[in-house]
Amino acid sequence: MNQHADQTRQYSSEENRTRASRPETKRLGQAFRVFLRYPTPAIISTLFVVSSFVRLVLGRWSAWDLVASAIVVGYWPFQEWFAHKYLLHLKPFRFLGRTIDIYPAARHRAHHQNPSDFSLVFLPWHVPLIAFAAFVGLGYLVFHSFALTMTIMTTFSAVALAYEWIHFITHTDYVPKTAYMRRIWRNHRLHHYKNEHYWFSFTMPAMDEWMGTGGPHDQVEKSE
Repeated sequence: MNQHADQTRQYSSEENRTRASRPETKRLGQAFRVFLRYPTPAIISTLFVVSSFVRLVLGRWSAWDLVASAIVVGYWPFQEWFAHKYLLHLKPFRFLGRTIDIYPAARHRAHHQNPSDFSLVFLPWHVPLIAFAAFVGLGYLVFHSFALTMTIMTTFSAVALAYEWIHFITHTDYVPKTAYMRRIWRNHRLHHYKNEHYWFSFTMPAMDEWMGTGGPHDQVEKSE
Protein backbone atom coordinates (compact mmCIF):
# COMPACT_ATOMS: atom_id res chain seq x y z
CA MET A 1 0.00 0.00 0.00
CA ASN A 2 2.70 2.48 0.93
CA GLN A 3 4.69 1.54 -2.15
CA HIS A 4 1.69 2.30 -4.38
CA ALA A 5 1.05 5.58 -2.58
CA ASP A 6 4.65 6.72 -2.99
CA GLN A 7 4.62 5.89 -6.69
CA THR A 8 1.49 7.96 -7.34
CA ARG A 9 2.37 11.13 -5.42
CA GLN A 10 4.66 12.83 -7.90
CA TYR A 11 2.94 16.19 -8.12
CA SER A 12 3.69 18.99 -10.58
CA SER A 13 4.35 22.51 -9.32
CA GLU A 14 0.88 23.56 -10.52
CA GLU A 15 -0.71 20.68 -8.67
CA ASN A 16 1.24 21.44 -5.51
CA ARG A 17 -0.15 25.00 -5.59
CA THR A 18 -3.66 23.61 -5.99
CA ARG A 19 -3.18 21.17 -3.13
CA ALA A 20 -1.90 23.93 -0.88
CA SER A 21 -5.08 25.97 -1.37
CA ARG A 22 -7.77 23.30 -1.41
CA PRO A 23 -9.81 22.21 1.64
CA GLU A 24 -8.64 19.51 4.03
CA THR A 25 -9.88 16.05 3.00
CA LYS A 26 -7.81 13.58 5.01
CA ARG A 27 -10.87 12.35 6.92
CA LEU A 28 -13.96 10.89 5.29
CA GLY A 29 -16.26 13.45 6.90
CA GLN A 30 -14.12 16.30 5.59
CA ALA A 31 -14.16 14.81 2.10
CA PHE A 32 -17.94 14.38 2.20
CA ARG A 33 -18.51 18.01 3.19
CA VAL A 34 -16.35 19.18 0.28
CA PHE A 35 -18.21 16.78 -2.04
CA LEU A 36 -21.49 18.46 -1.13
CA ARG A 37 -20.19 21.89 -2.17
CA TYR A 38 -20.21 21.06 -5.87
CA PRO A 39 -23.29 21.34 -8.11
CA THR A 40 -23.11 18.02 -9.95
CA PRO A 41 -23.65 15.79 -6.89
CA ALA A 42 -26.55 18.04 -5.85
CA ILE A 43 -28.13 17.78 -9.30
CA ILE A 44 -27.78 13.99 -9.43
CA SER A 45 -29.13 13.70 -5.86
CA THR A 46 -32.16 15.78 -6.85
CA LEU A 47 -32.76 13.58 -9.90
CA PHE A 48 -32.57 10.51 -7.65
CA VAL A 49 -35.05 11.90 -5.12
CA VAL A 50 -37.51 13.04 -7.79
CA SER A 51 -37.39 9.83 -9.84
CA SER A 52 -37.64 7.56 -6.78
CA PHE A 53 -40.57 9.60 -5.40
CA VAL A 54 -42.42 9.42 -8.72
CA ARG A 55 -41.73 5.68 -8.92
CA LEU A 56 -43.15 5.12 -5.43
CA VAL A 57 -46.26 7.13 -6.24
CA LEU A 58 -46.87 5.22 -9.48
CA GLY A 59 -46.72 1.80 -7.81
CA ARG A 60 -47.49 -1.25 -9.98
CA TRP A 61 -44.28 -3.07 -9.01
CA SER A 62 -43.27 -6.19 -10.90
CA ALA A 63 -40.29 -8.39 -11.68
CA TRP A 64 -39.59 -6.08 -14.60
CA ASP A 65 -38.40 -3.46 -12.12
CA LEU A 66 -35.61 -5.82 -11.10
CA VAL A 67 -34.82 -6.50 -14.76
CA ALA A 68 -34.68 -2.78 -15.57
CA SER A 69 -32.42 -2.06 -12.59
CA ALA A 70 -30.16 -4.99 -13.45
CA ILE A 71 -29.77 -3.71 -17.01
CA VAL A 72 -28.63 -0.30 -15.74
CA VAL A 73 -26.22 -1.77 -13.18
CA GLY A 74 -24.79 -4.18 -15.76
CA TYR A 75 -24.50 -1.49 -18.41
CA TRP A 76 -22.77 1.10 -16.24
CA PRO A 77 -19.24 -0.39 -15.93
CA PHE A 78 -19.06 -0.90 -19.69
CA GLN A 79 -20.13 2.63 -20.63
CA GLU A 80 -17.82 3.93 -17.90
CA TRP A 81 -14.80 2.16 -19.40
CA PHE A 82 -15.61 2.89 -23.06
CA ALA A 83 -16.45 6.56 -22.43
CA HIS A 84 -13.27 7.06 -20.41
CA LYS A 85 -10.99 5.38 -22.94
CA TYR A 86 -12.49 6.43 -26.27
CA LEU A 87 -14.27 9.71 -25.53
CA LEU A 88 -12.42 11.39 -22.69
CA HIS A 89 -9.00 10.36 -24.02
CA LEU A 90 -9.78 11.26 -27.62
CA LYS A 91 -6.97 13.39 -29.02
CA PRO A 92 -7.63 16.42 -31.27
CA PHE A 93 -8.08 15.34 -34.87
CA ARG A 94 -8.27 16.92 -38.29
CA PHE A 95 -11.58 16.98 -40.16
CA LEU A 96 -12.27 18.88 -43.38
CA GLY A 97 -9.16 20.96 -42.86
CA ARG A 98 -10.03 21.90 -39.28
CA THR A 99 -8.72 20.68 -35.94
CA ILE A 100 -11.52 19.21 -33.86
CA ASP A 101 -11.03 19.03 -30.10
CA ILE A 102 -14.25 17.97 -28.42
CA TYR A 103 -15.11 19.57 -25.09
CA PRO A 104 -15.24 16.39 -22.94
CA ALA A 105 -11.74 15.35 -24.06
CA ALA A 106 -10.28 18.85 -23.67
CA ARG A 107 -11.72 19.14 -20.17
CA HIS A 108 -10.43 15.69 -19.27
CA ARG A 109 -6.93 16.65 -20.40
CA ALA A 110 -7.14 19.63 -18.06
CA HIS A 111 -8.14 17.19 -15.31
CA HIS A 112 -5.04 15.10 -16.06
CA GLN A 113 -2.81 18.18 -16.04
CA ASN A 114 -4.02 19.05 -12.54
CA PRO A 115 -5.75 16.06 -10.91
CA SER A 116 -5.90 17.83 -7.55
CA ASP A 117 -8.27 20.52 -8.85
CA PHE A 118 -11.62 19.40 -7.46
CA SER A 119 -13.55 21.58 -9.92
CA LEU A 120 -12.29 19.34 -12.75
CA VAL A 121 -13.06 16.06 -11.00
CA PHE A 122 -16.83 16.20 -11.38
CA LEU A 123 -18.89 15.83 -14.52
CA PRO A 124 -19.98 19.21 -15.92
CA TRP A 125 -23.32 20.08 -14.29
CA HIS A 126 -25.27 19.82 -17.56
CA VAL A 127 -24.15 16.27 -18.35
CA PRO A 128 -26.44 14.52 -15.81
CA LEU A 129 -29.41 16.55 -17.06
CA ILE A 130 -28.76 15.59 -20.69
CA ALA A 131 -28.15 11.95 -19.77
CA PHE A 132 -31.29 11.84 -17.62
CA ALA A 133 -33.45 13.22 -20.44
CA ALA A 134 -31.91 10.80 -22.95
CA PHE A 135 -32.47 7.78 -20.72
CA VAL A 136 -36.05 8.77 -19.95
CA GLY A 137 -36.75 8.67 -23.67
CA LEU A 138 -34.80 5.45 -24.21
CA GLY A 139 -36.37 3.75 -21.21
CA TYR A 140 -39.89 4.54 -22.35
CA LEU A 141 -39.06 3.48 -25.90
CA VAL A 142 -37.85 0.08 -24.68
CA PHE A 143 -40.38 -0.69 -21.93
CA HIS A 144 -43.42 1.44 -22.94
CA SER A 145 -43.97 2.10 -19.25
CA PHE A 146 -43.43 5.34 -17.36
CA ALA A 147 -43.19 3.41 -14.09
CA LEU A 148 -40.35 1.23 -15.39
CA THR A 149 -38.72 4.30 -16.89
CA MET A 150 -38.67 5.85 -13.41
CA THR A 151 -37.14 2.64 -12.05
CA ILE A 152 -34.41 2.98 -14.65
CA MET A 153 -33.82 6.62 -13.76
CA THR A 154 -33.75 5.94 -10.02
CA THR A 155 -31.12 3.25 -10.56
CA PHE A 156 -29.21 5.33 -13.09
CA SER A 157 -29.00 8.38 -10.81
CA ALA A 158 -27.98 6.22 -7.84
CA VAL A 159 -25.14 4.61 -9.80
CA ALA A 160 -24.11 7.99 -11.26
CA LEU A 161 -23.94 9.47 -7.76
CA ALA A 162 -21.83 6.52 -6.58
CA TYR A 163 -19.51 7.07 -9.54
CA GLU A 164 -19.10 10.77 -8.72
CA TRP A 165 -18.33 9.96 -5.08
CA ILE A 166 -15.83 7.21 -5.95
CA HIS A 167 -14.04 9.41 -8.48
CA PHE A 168 -13.95 12.32 -6.06
CA ILE A 169 -12.63 10.29 -3.14
CA THR A 170 -9.70 9.00 -5.22
CA HIS A 171 -8.58 12.61 -5.70
CA THR A 172 -8.78 13.58 -2.03
CA ASP A 173 -6.20 12.96 0.69
CA TYR A 174 -8.41 10.30 2.26
CA VAL A 175 -7.05 6.75 1.97
CA PRO A 176 -9.91 4.21 1.77
CA LYS A 177 -10.09 1.50 4.41
CA THR A 178 -11.72 -1.35 2.48
CA ALA A 179 -9.77 -3.54 0.07
CA TYR A 180 -12.21 -2.86 -2.78
CA MET A 181 -11.99 0.91 -2.46
CA ARG A 182 -8.22 0.78 -1.97
CA ARG A 183 -7.97 -1.10 -5.27
CA ILE A 184 -9.98 1.60 -7.04
CA TRP A 185 -7.95 4.34 -5.30
CA ARG A 186 -4.65 2.71 -6.31
CA ASN A 187 -5.69 2.02 -9.90
CA HIS A 188 -6.93 5.53 -10.53
CA ARG A 189 -3.78 7.09 -9.13
CA LEU A 190 -1.74 4.80 -11.33
CA HIS A 191 -3.88 5.97 -14.26
CA HIS A 192 -3.02 9.60 -13.47
CA TYR A 193 0.56 9.32 -12.30
CA LYS A 194 1.99 6.30 -14.09
CA ASN A 195 0.23 5.55 -17.40
CA GLU A 196 -2.96 7.19 -18.66
CA HIS A 197 -3.48 4.36 -21.18
CA TYR A 198 -4.29 1.91 -18.38
CA TRP A 199 -6.79 1.62 -15.51
CA PHE A 200 -9.89 3.29 -17.00
CA SER A 201 -12.52 1.69 -14.79
CA PHE A 202 -13.98 2.88 -11.48
CA THR A 203 -16.97 1.04 -10.07
CA MET A 204 -15.78 -2.35 -11.36
CA PRO A 205 -11.96 -2.58 -11.44
CA ALA A 206 -12.19 -6.02 -13.04
CA MET A 207 -13.24 -4.28 -16.27
CA ASP A 208 -9.62 -3.31 -16.85
CA GLU A 209 -8.53 -6.91 -16.48
CA TRP A 210 -11.17 -8.03 -18.99
CA MET A 211 -10.35 -5.28 -21.48
CA GLY A 212 -6.57 -5.61 -21.28
CA THR A 213 -5.94 -2.26 -19.57
CA GLY A 214 -5.10 -3.53 -16.10
CA GLY A 215 -2.52 -5.85 -14.68
CA PRO A 216 0.46 -5.51 -12.33
CA HIS A 217 1.64 -1.90 -12.12
CA ASP A 218 5.30 -2.93 -12.19
CA GLN A 219 4.80 -4.42 -15.68
CA VAL A 220 3.38 -1.19 -17.14
CA GLU A 221 5.77 1.47 -18.39
CA LYS A 222 5.35 5.06 -17.29
CA SER A 223 3.72 7.21 -19.97
CA GLU A 224 5.07 10.63 -20.94
